[in-house]
Parts: sequence; structure tokens; C-alpha cells
Amino acid sequence: MSFCVPVYNNAEASVKVISNILVSDDPRLEVVACDNASTDNTQEALSQIHDPRFRYFRNEKNLGPQLNWFRVLGLGQGDWLYLVMGRDRINGEHISELISALGWAEDNGITLLRDGYERSSKTRVYTGIQAMAKFIEYDHPTGTIFDAEVFRKIPDRETYARISDVYPENYLRRDMLLKGKGASITTGCYHNPDVVIDLAKIKSNAEKTGGDIFNSFYAPRRRTTQFFELVDMVEKGTSGVFSQKELDWYFGQKFQTLLLVVSTGWRERCRNRVILAHYGYEVRHVSIREMLGHLRSSWRMTAEHLKQQGIYSRSKQRIMRMCMAKAVCRVFLGSVGIWQVLRFVKGLIVRR
Repeated sequence: MSFCVPVYNNAEASVKVISNILVSDDPRLEVVACDNASTDNTQEALSQIHDPRFRYFRNEKNLGPQLNWFRVLGLGQGDWLYLVMGRDRINGEHISELISALGWAEDNGITLLRDGYERSSKTRVYTGIQAMAKFIEYDHPTGTIFDAEVFRKIPDRETYARISDVYPENYLRRDMLLKGKGASITTGCYHNPDVVIDLAKIKSNAEKTGGDIFNSFYAPRRRTTQFFELVDMVEKGTSGVFSQKELDWYFGQKFQTLLLVVSTGWRERCRNRVILAHYGYEVRHVSIREMLGHLRSSWRMTAEHLKQQGIYSRSKQRIMRMCMAKAVCRVFLGSVGIWQVLRFVKGLIVRR
């Protein structure tokens, strides 16, 4: 297995995650780091790692994060490619267990895996449209494990990074799922609560947004437009593979997630001091009224987009209404509190 680590201006965090991988003495692993022309001491820090299983590369110029992801994956020489970000958590003590389990994946035509956040005795396998829904989503790319043989057979992989406004590896995930029999959630080594990296010390590219949190990649409007790419990618990219009923089911799964992301998810992000410090923003209050406004906006934008694409069917309209009803309930129950709601209802009954 090749642990592929794209790095940029995060020397301390990169050394920590790489060192934790190399805690394992398993000879079946390698760590490949690709430095995206860092301007800090990343190169010097990584040169202090002396292990024959570690290889370091540096780009002559900054390629942008997405292209660097694809480059570091292409540099891996293992049978499986594990994408790791420089700030992530890896428990080297469980790597041998994870690598040993990959023989089962090969025997069963699994082309894509995700290392689970929590260790479990169960390995869940997904196929067809369910695999698409589970593995193509608004999720951090960390912990995705690619079958290297299939990965190398997909042509023009780096073009995904140029055409995508979302995470470009979603296109890669889609194509890899279409070439295999399924995908799996592993019981591997990702989650390690003993390794803590202070995100507030690793500043992201907040200057690109002009300091405006509503221009950040996780702001409601951005999330909505990213959702359009996600749906179009599956609708157009799997034509003839899945039925319209299956595609509508996929749309419903992702639309429900979108509505929660732009409402309660947005509120939680705006409360999280560590994440906000990472991106250079201040904590702010998100009211119920604002969340409902984001829900309405996402609804309208989605309906308009589907009409432009010629896929605004009655079934999708019905799905959107049902998802909106669920989202509104979550907004109120999460804001007021379930017990306050129950007391309010009880009060109405008593008064009557």
C-alpha cells in the first residue's frame, strides 16, 4: 500500500502524520509525499525523515491542491493507493491489519475503499447506485483507498482537476466504481484520537475569499452550486448504467444532505472556533430565519438548474418537497430543542 500525502506549507503536521504511518514496521507499505512548492520549512522538515519506505517529491511550481492530489497518487507504486492529507490522523499500529484485509477486496472485485472513522468488526460493502451515493459525496478525500491497477487505466485523470469546482476525485471515484463490482468501508487505521493537530495553527487560503465567510467553499450558495456538479456528474456519467428510478433515489439522498448542510450544518460550522480559525473567520450566530432563507434559496436554485438541464420531473419535484419538509423539521427541532417542542405541544393540549 502507498500512503500518498500531498503537502503544502504545513511542515509540523506533515511530519506528524508521516511519522505516525511509519510507526508500522510493515515492509508492504510506502509513504510518498508530494510538496506543492511550499514556501515554509516543509522541505527541510521532511528531509529529516530517514526511512527507506519514504519518498519525497517537490513540484517546481504550485499546481494547485487538486492537481497535486492526482500527482501524488500517480507517484505511488503500491497495489493500493491511500490518499492522506497533511493534517490527518493515522494509527500506524493498525496498518498491517488493514493491508492484510485487502486480499479480500481484490478477490471480490472491490475497486474503491474508505478507511472508517471508527473501528468496527463489520465491513460493509456497497454496489450499484448505493455505492455511488456512499462514496461520491461532500466528504473530505482523506481515507479513500484506490485500486492502483484500475486507477492507472483511467485516462486523463488530471483533467478532472481542471473541470471540477467540487472535489475532482469524485469523478475518479465514479469511474472507478463503474469499473468494479463494488466499494467497501474498511475497519482500518484512520481514526486515532491520540493524534491531535491544532487546525487553528494551519492557516488555509482564506485570502481567496476576501475574508468573507459567505464566499468560503462551505458557504450555502457554494455548497448548492457544488451539488449541481455532483448530480450532473452522476446523471450524465452513468447514463445507461442506472435506471431513472435509481438516479432519482440518488438525487433524493444528495438533496437531503444538501439541505442539512446549508441549514443546520452551516450553523454548526459557524459555531466551530477551531475550523473558523483554520480558515481565518470569526464565530457568528446563525438564526432560524437565516437557515430557512438558505433552504428556500437552495430549493429555488436547484429547481432552476434541473429545468435548465431538462430533468425537472414530477418525481424529482415530489422528492424535493419531502426533503424540504424533513429539513425544516430538523431546523426547528435542532434550534428549539425536542423537549421544548414537546412541552409546547403539551401546553396546547392542556389549554384545550
